[in-house]
Amino acid sequence: MTKRLTLLGLAAIFAMSPAFAQGPKPKSQKEVDALMAIQNAKDPDTRLKAIDDLLTKFADTDYKDMVLDMAVETARQKNDATQIGIWADRALLSNPKDFVAMLAIAETTAAGIKEFDLNLKDEAAKVEKSANGALAVIKDAPKPQPQITDEQWADAKKDYTSEAYQALGIASMNQKKYPDAITQFKSSLAAAAHPDPATYVRLGEAYAQTKDYDSAIAAFDKAVAVPDVNPQVKQVAENLKADAAKRKAAQAGGTGGTGPAAPKP
Repeated sequence: MTKRLTLLGLAAIFAMSPAFAQGPKPKSQKEVDALMAIQNAKDPDTRLKAIDDLLTKFADTDYKDMVLDMAVETARQKNDATQIGIWADRALLSNPKDFVAMLAIAETTAAGIKEFDLNLKDEAAKVEKSANGALAVIKDAPKPQPQITDEQWADAKKDYTSEAYQALGIASMNQKKYPDAITQFKSSLAAAAHPDPATYVRLGEAYAQTKDYDSAIAAFDKAVAVPDVNPQVKQVAENLKADAAKRKAAQAGGTGGTGPAAPKP
């Protein structure tokens, strides 16, 4: 998410340069100032306000879809489900094929699913619609800015694809559909240009729930082995690996117990 947000932010600055004359362009110095206010925002709330100000004052800005996506990612950075929904809806109203917004809706909805929710069917259907809609669009999505190289865009599309499968996996996991979750998490990892270690952790958890402890341990090992893995994710993976090893020993008639459940990443 942070890398995408940075890419979108840099794209706005670069597009102001004469070197990128084919890209979107501000129509006045005041619009340039409004764009720079977004770039210079020191915190998410300030950035969201600057984006709203730009869209209010310059409704015809060439940067509309770009900054709407930036707003979606900023709301995700805040982990604010309400703001994510508001900005994602605005983005899709502007561009019904906005897969960044679709992914945000899919992931936020999937994370909130509970097995006994009264609206479980509707929430699960919302995840599937949004994630599968994103997958359909990502495949042929054009580069958002000409300065992004073909290689960068190919990798970005792989990571976006990975996110869609991960959302589907989280929804399955939260419904305790563990075999389905395993399939989706494996698809997420296979699609990614930069595999997310947290996805390996989730895959390991799903395997552990099916009592396939060898596969669970292997997944946790892969999470730890990812370069520059977040220390918190690494610690969770190591804790869950130890728990899976205990469960495996108990399953085989050893002395290990199940122990307390480790926190999720």
